[in-house]
Amino acid sequence: MSTTKTIQIPKKLKPWEDLVIELRELIEKAKRHGSSESELHEMIFEDVWFKKESQYERYIHKEIPELLRRILRFLHFQGITIYHRKDDINAPEYLIEAVRGRTSYVFEINVDYDADVGEWNVLWVRITKNAKIAEGYLPYYHEV
Repeated sequence: MSTTKTIQIPKKLKPWEDLVIELRELIEKAKRHGSSESELHEMIFEDVWFKKESQYERYIHKEIPELLRRILRFLHFQGITIYHRKDDINAPEYLIEAVRGRTSYVFEINVDYDADVGEWNVLWVRITKNAKIAEGYLPYYHEV
């Protein structure tokens, strides 16, 4: 059972309520311990089917980053910069730098598209407090 206070999720984020709550709990853990991570397996989009590569790219470069940005804004983050992995390397799909109050955080997020059922899922998240993205990673990412 969660010890985190309940929060009032705005109507526009209700479909992603479980993800918002999970992220909030991970952020609180990172705030106390410096970092936190978890496998989530939270569905973020369903009944999504692609006929063209450009439709897939729209989700990777626009839909998913915008959803993550909206959730982080709701959780009181500012200065949100989202990077997407551009090469096939063993690294998170998204790296995010964001600030809450005077504290900087880095989010590492892996997502997956299951073509058999048409679902996008957040699979794993790591959050690190007082961090910046390592310069060595940035050549493998582009800002979205």
